[in-house]
Amino acid sequence: MMTTIKSRGFLSKVKGLYYEFNDDTRIAYRVVKMVELESIKYAYVVMRYSHYVFRMVINDILSDTGWINSLSQIDVRNLTLYQFYTPNQSRFALHSIMFCEDNDITFKITDRQKNYHRSISYSDLKKDEELYSNFNGLDLLQMGYLCGKTMT
Repeated sequence: MMTTIKSRGFLSKVKGLYYEFNDDTRIAYRVVKMVELESIKYAYVVMRYSHYVFRMVINDILSDTGWINSLSQIDVRNLTLYQFYTPNQSRFALHSIMFCEDNDITFKITDRQKNYHRSISYSDLKKDEELYSNFNGLDLLQMGYLCGKTMT
């Protein structure tokens, strides 16, 4: 059985493209990153077609209708979900790995809550249980693999 598909006419295609373009140009800012520092949630907002980046408190953005109107619906939804339903984030992230003499490994770790980097050796990392419980699983896997390779 054959079914016919109604094709859109030229004018309806142009009209649809116009509305899509108009909706797209209404959006003056885009959210590029959301972070939580010292229990305050921030959003990095970029002005479209510009190099300006603003770091703002998410709650301030959501309480201002001017900001909400200048963001896309997807960005507003993401900010709302991040503000109220943030998943458990790991506090520490692996920034880089440095090898020293005698196959000693030093890890450069980013503390996301306090926004700073610190270096810690493998022997010190073994002793600090707080670090292990607050790492992303992929970072732990990578660190464990390297530490296991150096022990063999």
